[in-house]
Amino acid sequence: MNPSRRGLWAALAAALLAAWALHLPGGPLERFWLDWQLRWAAPQQPPEGVLVYDIDDASLARLAPRLGTWPFRRDVYALLIDSLRRAGAEVIALDLLFLDPDSGDSLLAQELDASGAPVLLAAAGVGQPELPDSSRASVRWNQLLLPLAGQSVRPRLGVVSSPLDRDGRLRTLWLYHESGQGHWPSLPLALLEAGPQKRPLPAVGAVIAFPRSPAAEVRTLPFADLALAALEGQDDAPALRAAKGQVVLIASSALLADRVMTPAGQLRGGSVLAQAYASLRDGRWLQPLPGAPLILLGALLPWLWALLLGRTQPRLATALALGGALLLVALTALAGHHLHWFDPSPALGALAAGLVAHLMLHQHRTQAAARQAAHERAVAAEANAAKSRFLAHVSHEIRTPLHALLGLSELLEQAPLDAAQRRNLDLMQASGRHLATLINELLDLSAIELGQMQLHPAPCRLRELLQECVDLMQPLAEAKQLRCTLIAPGELPEWVLLDRQRLAQMLLNLLGNAIKFTQQGLVDLHARCDTEGRLSLAVADTGIGIAPSQQSRVFEPFVQGEDRIGGTGLGLAISRELVRLMGGEISVHSVPGAGSRFAFNIPLQRAEAPDPAHAPAQAGADRPLRVLLAEDNEVNAELFRAQLAVLGAQIDHADNGLLALAMAERADYDLIVLDIDMPGLDGHACAQAIRTQEQERGRPRTPMLSLSAHAQAEDARASLAAGCDEHLDKPITRARLLQAVVRWTGHGLPASPPAQPAPALPRADGQQRQRAHARVFLSRWAAAWRESAARPDARQALLNDLVACARGLEDAELLRAAEALAQQPEDVARLQAADQAVAGAQWRLREARRN
Repeated sequence: MNPSRRGLWAALAAALLAAWALHLPGGPLERFWLDWQLRWAAPQQPPEGVLVYDIDDASLARLAPRLGTWPFRRDVYALLIDSLRRAGAEVIALDLLFLDPDSGDSLLAQELDASGAPVLLAAAGVGQPELPDSSRASVRWNQLLLPLAGQSVRPRLGVVSSPLDRDGRLRTLWLYHESGQGHWPSLPLALLEAGPQKRPLPAVGAVIAFPRSPAAEVRTLPFADLALAALEGQDDAPALRAAKGQVVLIASSALLADRVMTPAGQLRGGSVLAQAYASLRDGRWLQPLPGAPLILLGALLPWLWALLLGRTQPRLATALALGGALLLVALTALAGHHLHWFDPSPALGALAAGLVAHLMLHQHRTQAAARQAAHERAVAAEANAAKSRFLAHVSHEIRTPLHALLGLSELLEQAPLDAAQRRNLDLMQASGRHLATLINELLDLSAIELGQMQLHPAPCRLRELLQECVDLMQPLAEAKQLRCTLIAPGELPEWVLLDRQRLAQMLLNLLGNAIKFTQQGLVDLHARCDTEGRLSLAVADTGIGIAPSQQSRVFEPFVQGEDRIGGTGLGLAISRELVRLMGGEISVHSVPGAGSRFAFNIPLQRAEAPDPAHAPAQAGADRPLRVLLAEDNEVNAELFRAQLAVLGAQIDHADNGLLALAMAERADYDLIVLDIDMPGLDGHACAQAIRTQEQERGRPRTPMLSLSAHAQAEDARASLAAGCDEHLDKPITRARLLQAVVRWTGHGLPASPPAQPAPALPRADGQQRQRAHARVFLSRWAAAWRESAARPDARQALLNDLVACARGLEDAELLRAAEALAQQPEDVARLQAADQAVAGAQWRLREARRN
């Protein structure tokens, strides 16, 4: 069995046990609900056919002159019995104990034995009674006090004593009594047996509902009226006429005697006996409600359902419990009103137990789910950490040789090559750059998915950063005879606070995409500051453009154009997340065959110029630049020398961190470049040691760069924290390396020969751009059609783009198929015709390009 279900069974059993403990027979809960139902069953009118003559204090005072003090002689009662018989009473009962011998006993005995209405005398139990059980149906007394013990006549008797409940209240009338002297009925039962009416009776006892207001009590007359009428022979007196056809009970409430506590309050004993008789006669006692076990089972069903189906819904469970409890209370009142006894405590206990068990199970499952979720998060975090470590490790291991390959290919580019060699070199460099981009973008995508992408703003020169991005992309643009310029007509703040690396990453990605998809014309970077203090940047090109149906998808991961154009499809997705991190949004506006414009704006915070102590040093113009390189890889060291050869720099090489530290201590360098992973002493520890030496000896701060295949953001932060001024990640181009060296040393590049007039750019051919756009759009037609299956609006936009593409190509066959499919997109035959037309258009475009 599932542990959670075992816990539910245990909780349910414990709650039911607690409910049973509170609901012991005769316990407070049972008495509470019984009183509640007795309240609803209480009679509202006095019973018919019953009359009580009460010997109250007033009657004693009135009769004292004639009969003397209480108790009266027994011959008085003989006279009263005779008068009541002559008045027409049906049954006569005397709720008086005639125990001690009296001079009138013989006369009373003769009257009892006379013909006429039956007469009952009272008997009383003595001692602690034993309630009925499974072996007997009567209350057992130690002794029963019997009247007229010295007379030969055996009168009819009824026991007036009845055991009370634990709280001292009378609720149940026990019908039968016994002692060693014999068996006798209770007085109400004896009255019923003596009268003419017979009804089915309970087997042992009857739960009687007593009246709760005086107006509903049994009709009661003063005993003095009856006694005076009998003594004076006034047979037509009202007190005697009232007895005609009645069951008469003579009882005494004088001196506050014979008072009985009931759920309805304290009542006179005679009234209690008379009301009990009337209830037995009229069938107005509370009987057990049929189907009570089914009600208990019904109270358990919701929780059994929750247990078996394993569903936990606290709100529904609470609503069911409250609704069930209200229903049970209403059922209890209704049962009492219809003279049925029903104890809802077990069902209420079952509801409460089920609710407690349900909530416990819900809490258990919630905690189990939380533990499972925590475990899964921990596993996922460990998996993500492992993935990050794997990516970082693979990145480092690939970047190191890739740095050498790309760097050496750059050097080889300066050598005289024939056309085939130049083509092969271009392919090698393109593949290397693509691999480097793929590594960077995979690392960034991993950080974005883990929510670990963070910005690290620092003061930087804005225009310098923008120009550097354009300069870095200039060789790619010139290779395709494109113009690539920075257009910033307005004033830009000199120093701003932003994440230089991430902003450069976005701009280089946008510029690279623009150059990639532009065959003729220009690629420009536009920059301006608006009046609200936001920086607006845009990259515009005259490339092939993007179809309207595809513009919303270009920012999705792994979405790209024609495969042969290259790219991972991650750059724009990463750029969008970076723009959002900076507090902006990126958008695209594009016209197929005319060009595209990617624009975004971000909040701009002006900054003060950095501390001069950290400003770039100025190398002496009368001596060569002196650089200390700490690099354990000989290939990378040789590449570094070649890349800086244009500066004429003197480069001292240390193949480990300890040697680099010693060399920095003995000589003054214009720049120190440290690899991070070195034997003996790594680059970070070496940088910290050099900064400590400078402080201890009062030496000026030497610009220091870290050059590493570790390219994640935390690697750059660790380098800066160790004392480096900038972190350069491998692979690094010669242009970027030279820019960093010049930026931190102030050592300029040698003068270039006079610039030759730039060759005139070929005029952009709109038809050629339209064809280039069509090649990309049609190559994605089948995939885009499948992806738009569940989006009718996207499918219609795709069809509109296909029609526009066909018109731009002036391809009649494609136009007819596209327009036909646009009219009935669900027609399979028209879709097949459109696919064939797209394939034909692609073939014609390839042939036109080949020619």
